[in-house]
Amino acid sequence: MPVGPAGLVDVRSAGTFGLTGRPMDDTAAAALAEHGCSADGFVARRLDHEILAGADLVLTATRTHRAEVVRMLPRASRSTYTLREFARLAEAVDVVGLQPLLDQQRDPVQRMRLAVEEARMQRGLVPSGDPDDDDVSDPYRLTLEDYRRAAQTIATCVASVAELLVSALNVPETDLRAR
Repeated sequence: MPVGPAGLVDVRSAGTFGLTGRPMDDTAAAALAEHGCSADGFVARRLDHEILAGADLVLTATRTHRAEVVRMLPRASRSTYTLREFARLAEAVDVVGLQPLLDQQRDPVQRMRLAVEEARMQRGLVPSGDPDDDDVSDPYRLTLEDYRRAAQTIATCVASVAELLVSALNVPETDLRAR
């Protein structure tokens, strides 16, 4: 799904162990709706080599999912993170210090790639704590409250990632229209 100015970001969802062709679980859809999002039209699909090969950034719910991605496409190890890990790395990026490098690049897609690379360079520098802290707990077949907790974790992490990418997109509007 293209999002952002001029559809610059293509966000896709695919599962490493999902049930292909199935709609979203009703309890998950209810938790999603509480965040102002709709599950309308959602159909589960399985992650495949084609999706991975074209991705600049792959975010997974758990370390097990990340390992499955890397097993499918070893070169994806540089661009695959758990969502919680990448959110921590994104928060550690010095956006002000990155600005001169961003200013040299007029293409907004390349600007976002630079921001992702800057987050990548934080790997090993940002303390991770308990490895379980990198996983989003799986609420499948649990209570609505469990889904709510998972949804809140995801929303918080996505906000950190989006903040980094939006800061990289701080490009004059005329540059965005020229694409």
